[in-house]
Amino acid sequence: MQSISLWEPWASLIRTGAKTFETRHWRTENRGVILICAAKGGMSKQDLYSHLSMAKFQQGLSPLLGGMAHERVGRKVQYHHLNFGKAVAIATLTRCVPTAKIPMQEIENELSFGNFGPDRFGWKLENVFTDFYPFTVVGKQGFFDTSDDLIREKAPGYFEVVR
Repeated sequence: MQSISLWEPWASLIRTGAKTFETRHWRTENRGVILICAAKGGMSKQDLYSHLSMAKFQQGLSPLLGGMAHERVGRKVQYHHLNFGKAVAIATLTRCVPTAKIPMQEIENELSFGNFGPDRFGWKLENVFTDFYPFTVVGKQGFFDTSDDLIREKAPGYFEVVR
């Protein structure tokens, strides 16, 4: 399966459903199913803690805490809740469009979760599947392949859904 690595907390925001557009400075012709992986590294811890201090990020990431929404009130997502170095979701990349052409109503709830500035591209992610525990994947830059056998082992429910 084609895979891509994203820095945290953006990978986990896709897992929780808060982020539906991945923004990049490059266009892709790839379409179809991709494995979303959280990179092992990324931004500095200071920058990450800064993001985690923002209400919008806490709201978007709160499903990582588990339980029902009313049970998460007052709890905070912290560094150790994120999924560094792991596959976190399987999604369908349905389109790639210049960010300037994305209607505001499609992105207004996730403007904090991407760079929608000029000369950027939004990759639309749909049909996000997360019915598995995040599992270790060695990521790379750009698109890379992950063994279907590994995905069958770690996320067996996905293949039952797509039959």
